Amino acid sequence: MLRYLKQIASQARLGKILPVLENVMRLIPRMLDLMTRTPREIYLVQVAIDVAAAALGVSVAIAVGNLTSAPAFKLLNIAGLTFDLIGICLVTIVVLLPPRIREPMIAWAGVGAVSLTGFLLLGFYMGLAISTKLLGGNDHGLFGHFAPVVLFGLISAFLLEDTVMIPKLKHLMSPEARVRFLGGYFIVAGLLIQLYAAFYDLWT
Repeated sequence: MLRYLKQIASQARLGKILPVLENVMRLIPRMLDLMTRTPREIYLVQVAIDVAAAALGVSVAIAVGNLTSAPAFKLLNIAGLTFDLIGICLVTIVVLLPPRIREPMIAWAGVGAVSLTGFLLLGFYMGLAISTKLLGGNDHGLFGHFAPVVLFGLISAFLLEDTVMIPKLKHLMSPEARVRFLGGYFIVAGLLIQLYAAFYDLWT
C-alpha cells in the first residue's frame, strides 16, 4: 500500500491525472482489507496514528502561537464545535455504511477518537509550552486554562478505549450501540467544552 501511495504522490506532482486515478482504484481494495482487521491486529498502525495526532496538536499550537490575536474562549469554542460536528457526523453517517465495513469502521473510529481526545489535545498543550517558552509565541491566555481540557481528554481516551475501541460492556458489543455511544460522547463533550469557554469568557 505504501508503494501505491508513493506512486500517487509522485504522479500528482507531475500532473498525471489518469495514472493517479488508476492507482487510487488499486488502493481502495487494500484500504478496505485494512479496515476489516481489528486494531489489535495492527497495533503499530494505532501507535502511528497516536503519534501523528500528537504531532498535529503540536503543529496547530505553534501556529496558534504565531497569531497576533486569538482569544482563548474563541479557540475553545472552535474545539467544542468541532467535537459537536464529529458527533453529528458519526450518528448520521456511520450508521448508513454497509454492514461489511460498519464494524471495522466503528473500531477505527474508536482509535481515531482515542487519538483525538487524548494525544491530539496533549500534543496541543505541549505545543503551547514549546511556542511560549522556546519560540517566543503568544498563548493568548490559553495555556493556563487548557489543562482541565487535557485532563478531560485523557480520561475520555481511557473511557472510549474500553467502550468503543475494545468494548468490555455487553450492551456496547453491537456496532450500532458503539457508534451511538461515540456520537453521543462527542456531542456532550463539545457542549461541555463550549460551556467551559463561556465561563472562561465571563471570568476574564
